[in-house]
Amino acid sequence: MLLQDMKINQDQFDELARLMDGGVRSYSGRAMYGSQCIGYVPGRYAQGRPDLFAVHIAMMIAKADNNGAEPDVYDLMDALDELGPASVDSMGMSSIYYYPNIELEEGVSE
Repeated sequence: MLLQDMKINQDQFDELARLMDGGVRSYSGRAMYGSQCIGYVPGRYAQGRPDLFAVHIAMMIAKADNNGAEPDVYDLMDALDELGPASVDSMGMSSIYYYPNIELEEGVSE
């Protein structure tokens, strides 16, 4: 799967929010021109782990690359490499970590 072809649906969004104990948001970052992508704001009560957010997204990529089958560690490493580092924007007292190449399907809500 090409990363730019990946879109997060409502079920995936809800699962990420559950895994990250909240903090998952839709976000339109710099130079996105209104497109919405997946983002994570570490909060006081959330896990506060952007690295875990990346791993959860990489698992979704690896599963898609394996036609839904559970990926092994090598598949996960390849997906993390494909994902690359998150973009980060400061939002006053917090930051948002986001992946502009992973858009949300139309209609996905928080």
